[in-house]
Amino acid sequence: MNLRKFVVFFIVFSLLSYYYFHHELSNRNAENQKEEQERKVFARGSDEDITSISLEYDGKEFILQKEAEADWFLIKPVQDKADTFIANNIVSTIRMGQRVRTLDNTDFDFSAIGLLPPSMRIGIRFGEKRRFLLLGDETYVGANRYARWEDSDEVFLVDKRFYDVFKKDLYTLRNKNIFSFNANNIDELHVALSEESIILKRIDDDKKNEWWVMKPFENRASETVLNGYLRDVSRIMANSFYDDKKVDDAELGFSIDKNYIYVKDTNGDDTLFIGARTSDNKNNYAYLKSKEKVLAIAADIVDSLKKDSDEFIDKRIYPFRTDQITHIAYYKGERKVVFNKVDALWRSVQETNEGENVKEDTIKFDNDCEDLLRFYAELTYESILNQETIHSLELSTDDILFQIECIPETNDEEAIIFSLYAKQDSYIVKENKDPNFFLITPEKYHELNTLLKNIL
Repeated sequence: MNLRKFVVFFIVFSLLSYYYFHHELSNRNAENQKEEQERKVFARGSDEDITSISLEYDGKEFILQKEAEADWFLIKPVQDKADTFIANNIVSTIRMGQRVRTLDNTDFDFSAIGLLPPSMRIGIRFGEKRRFLLLGDETYVGANRYARWEDSDEVFLVDKRFYDVFKKDLYTLRNKNIFSFNANNIDELHVALSEESIILKRIDDDKKNEWWVMKPFENRASETVLNGYLRDVSRIMANSFYDDKKVDDAELGFSIDKNYIYVKDTNGDDTLFIGARTSDNKNNYAYLKSKEKVLAIAADIVDSLKKDSDEFIDKRIYPFRTDQITHIAYYKGERKVVFNKVDALWRSVQETNEGENVKEDTIKFDNDCEDLLRFYAELTYESILNQETIHSLELSTDDILFQIECIPETNDEEAIIFSLYAKQDSYIVKENKDPNFFLITPEKYHELNTLLKNIL
């Protein structure tokens, strides 16, 4: 074969290959996709958004409607928010459900196979159209059910589990979540589940963004405890709904001024009122103001949400950001030791005694100084001393063992000074910005002593 014939043969072969791969295979793929689409139960209109579903079986009718981009609502038999996961699962089954096979026989007695009347009637609204899928009896052979579209006499088989996806009771279809909020957006929380009423508020200004207990006293709140509490509140679920009961029914035990949880966020507020125990003693009646519905929540959940105000308190004496501190000073009598942060490293040590310079060095104390700062930033107290106790102890400056001064980088911020007192086998801390005296445990004192030995 000469070169010219080879070139011609190669060109012809390339053109035929191109035709086969880009035309025949693409046509075959299109046919396969068409066959796959036709095997689906919901073949027509499957590309359009499904906006409404109705379920009719056993004399019951449920209607779900898509109100927003992702939210589903129950329209019938009650009006309430639907369980989005369940609704989306139903939609997914409608879109992806496959026919097992289409029956060739066109002369069916629909009543003999449970299609007249049907065992279940499923209404699907898509775009401007609405179709009804009818499910009949189970087949005698194979795990299937008879099915057909109401506007067609064509009968086909679907997996019998197809029926189970749609057979949902009212409780299953409803949204069981009580509150729907983002904890980061909560501004205020009221807890009135015991003898005292507790009010917590987020203080957000130029100087700080933190939670405070505002009632029955004012104190910084523990964000760890509060975040855990908000998480537990967000997870409260309705165990049942009582659409026929009224909130003013005396036996339900609701009170307007006690036994409630109030939540306020950037989008609004809501209140969950807790009532009496149900007859089985496993649940409490509850009433959500926004839904205006009586429901039941687990009694053990209610008990876990009962907290005293002390449990919300942040017991850190004075939390601060350790990364903003660039100088640490240790005072004991006439002795003063200063640690300076240079180029993000704790290196310099200056020590004076009775006003005279004793030592100046550049020893590295990075980890030790950072550990000391973290200790003070997280230092918790055992109790706050009342005035009577302070008076009986006769505390004075002579009882100060030492002081630690934490100096921020900018002059705008006031230095933080922790004074440690020792009196009658008790260790007491006073911070210069707080009027209170705090009792700390001996274990905290010994931990502090160990940290100081590493740098002094």
